[in-house]
Amino acid sequence: MDIRVTDSRFEAVEDGKVVGSLDWRDTPQGVALTHTVVDGSHSRQAVGTALATAALDHVEAEGREVLPYCSFVRTHLADHPERIGLVPEDRRAEFGLAGKPLTGDEAVA
Repeated sequence: MDIRVTDSRFEAVEDGKVVGSLDWRDTPQGVALTHTVVDGSHSRQAVGTALATAALDHVEAEGREVLPYCSFVRTHLADHPERIGLVPEDRRAEFGLAGKPLTGDEAVA
């Protein structure tokens, strides 16, 4: 499975067919991740996880912050506390991520 980035979404592509997508939009506050969809025939195949990971990697590589409006991305972040540092600290409570343990560089800082 490949992940490609368009001007409005990350797409999971398998055999030339889009099997999942994660919508995003650029905002002055950061990259808003708004909605994840996975084709029913690919459920439970980690497509959503691959999309969330790719989106977070992309945002991190650009030195930006993420606004996880998508519930799947919020759950992914809660399961991977080392990535919570991508969410602006003053907005973490808004996304239910305040008080989550941090690991990695942010935990040391």
